[in-house]
Amino acid sequence: MLRRHYPILIPLLLMAGCAAGGGAEKQEAAQEAVNALQSVDSAISIGTNVTGYGQLLIPAKTEVDQYIALDSNSELADSLQQALTGHRLAFEWWQCNLAKSDEGSSVVLAYEAQQECREELLPNLYALDPEFERIVNEAVEAVEERSGKPVAQKSSALDPDAVLKLIWQKTSADTEKAAELLAK
Repeated sequence: MLRRHYPILIPLLLMAGCAAGGGAEKQEAAQEAVNALQSVDSAISIGTNVTGYGQLLIPAKTEVDQYIALDSNSELADSLQQALTGHRLAFEWWQCNLAKSDEGSSVVLAYEAQQECREELLPNLYALDPEFERIVNEAVEAVEERSGKPVAQKSSALDPDAVLKLIWQKTSADTEKAAELLAK
């Protein structure tokens, strides 16, 4: 009936539907990405292990990547990317607990391998949030002041679990920001 009375409207309605579909697709992809990151945050708050955490990051990365393929230049995309980058850094930091030395299996060598692993991640930590560099430097200064000796590796002055919590606070804030932007 519409075709008979308003033939010019059909192409316009189809074009509008395609445009709206693109917006709906982008909105749905954004929602899926936020949901995936919120699932990771929930797992952290109730408790998870490094393996479970890594498994949750796989679908989160997929969902964030799918959204960014549709919209890479927005504040929402930046927030999603920041949260995912933080989670990946936290996962790598946590995996350092499993680092082992190639030279042997002593506890001292394993500890050194863990510190080297974390030391390599410090630049990524600073890139995630410049405030982290100030926090690390303060921790190093406090250890040096207590011991009276310089610290050979900055990561040795850090509580690995406290660093994880700090990263997760940042990722949680980024995820919350993404959810707020999505709700607008």
